[in-house]
Amino acid sequence: MFLALSDAFGKALEEFDNALLVQREDGWRVKDKRSRSILTEFGDVTFFRRAYTDECGERRILLDELLGLRPRKRLSPGAFEALAYFGGEIPYAQAAKTAFRHCRTKVTAMTMLCFLFDDFIILSYTVIVNKIGAKWIKFLLILE
Repeated sequence: MFLALSDAFGKALEEFDNALLVQREDGWRVKDKRSRSILTEFGDVTFFRRAYTDECGERRILLDELLGLRPRKRLSPGAFEALAYFGGEIPYAQAAKTAFRHCRTKVTAMTMLCFLFDDFIILSYTVIVNKIGAKWIKFLLILE
């Protein structure tokens, strides 16, 4: 059942990307179409989405931006929340097994720890920037 759900979700994301193509901003050009796989709460989801070049010449993937998917990360925002919750309550191996029981890909305790650690670093940096301000962070990085 969950395999059918993850396949249907992938197809729905591709349809959403087709709708975004029609509604894209003036000056945005399609650069290419690429495959992406993410881990969600209900399994692996694979889909194709378009990369654009915006009016400033920057490469943008509108679907990823709207979904909150970070570049080169396989975890969906909802799956990250599940990992963070389970990882704080039960051992990592059990948390990985519980959170991703519907995935075709096996998620190990070490993989889960890497997901959480990587995101913890990014979240911690964001909190620091928000608390003391981006100008101070840039100043501190220059001093190093």
